[in-house]
Amino acid sequence: ADKVVTILAGRFQPPHSGHLHGYLGLVNKFGANNVYITMSDKINPDTSPFSYDERKEIFTKLLGVPSDKIIKVVRQYNVEELANKMNLSDDTALIFAISKKDAAENRFSIGRSKDGSDSYMMKYKDEFVVPFKTHAYVVEYPTTNFSFDNFPLHSASQLRELFRKFPIEKKKKLFTEMYGTFDERIFKVFLDRL
Repeated sequence: ADKVVTILAGRFQPPHSGHLHGYLGLVNKFGANNVYITMSDKINPDTSPFSYDERKEIFTKLLGVPSDKIIKVVRQYNVEELANKMNLSDDTALIFAISKKDAAENRFSIGRSKDGSDSYMMKYKDEFVVPFKTHAYVVEYPTTNFSFDNFPLHSASQLRELFRKFPIEKKKKLFTEMYGTFDERIFKVFLDRL
């Protein structure tokens, strides 16, 4: 492949500093022009309460990710959709980045199929890669642990749960510590969604 595109796909409900840490690690490894975040706009009040636009605003305004690096998709990890949406040339390699936490859940059939042949998804090994029409790759990035008020956190699910049970002043403190600033409008979105 002549070009490599790396996709950080996920629900990001909501985006937080751990996601940013993963994104920046990928930028450091693959280059700022080659790393994108993809999200769908599926909403579930319990597990996926934030819309695509709300999460994009959190990524751009609070976490500093460039707007043009965030792409709306219908189906996560769908190579055909990404190739069309991103206008990928035939000589582009495609790498999906997943956290070690998500990788432990075995979301992909990586390496060998049941019949012993190579599967479409291969583990990325810092070596020569082939274009996406032959294979796509999966690379793991470290899960970033953080804490608030002696509560260890490593996922958006835990962040949602903690936010929901805190009184308003503690919610404001959690929000401010998580994003390094307080944004009244986005905080109100958190209150509405959680």
